Amino acid sequence: KVANWFRRAVERKHGWKGSITRWLHKNGSVRYLESTAQPILDPDGQLLGFTGIDRDITERKRAQDILQESEERFRHLSELSPFGISMVERDGRYVYLNRRFIEIFGYTLDDIPTGKDWFRKAFPDPKQRHEVVATWLSDLKGAARDALRPREYVVTCKDGTQRQICFNPVTMKDGREFITYEDLTERKRIEEELLRIEKLESVGVLAGGIA
Repeated sequence: KVANWFRRAVERKHGWKGSITRWLHKNGSVRYLESTAQPILDPDGQLLGFTGIDRDITERKRAQDILQESEERFRHLSELSPFGISMVERDGRYVYLNRRFIEIFGYTLDDIPTGKDWFRKAFPDPKQRHEVVATWLSDLKGAARDALRPREYVVTCKDGTQRQICFNPVTMKDGREFITYEDLTERKRIEEELLRIEKLESVGVLAGGIA
């Protein structure tokens, strides 16, 4: 593969920039080199050779591979999570939503590319949105890195329905926000129904006692 690539460069008499190739070291280890070169031509335009620089980027390549494997594991586990999950960059861009997030809210990355879009759609009432954003910023300012900041809010979904959600945001060491979303809607409904039944039973007991 490298031989074919070099032969084409010779035939076309042009250089290359940032090309990464895999080499087998004399000691048996694998090394990765990043190469940049320019052709050397004589007055008649004939190729005399190449001049350039090769940099050993083996450690950088290994770090990139480890990071990629870690991100792939994260995405796999996130897709299996019973909670919604989002990842937000430091500049407010939403870069990841897991399947459960989309199931709960209906929003995709196209719908909420930034935090501003999310707040505007999830909290369409200006007063509520102002309160939520103010609380978010206050929590963000006062919390330590890697510390959870749980909050419960009623969120408006893409189809217009509302759901009771427990937010669990945490600021990671690189400054990104990792947020989980637990849908409490059904649990809240059951709790309210049980409370209603208890009140009715209390009224029934009281009425029976009076009678």
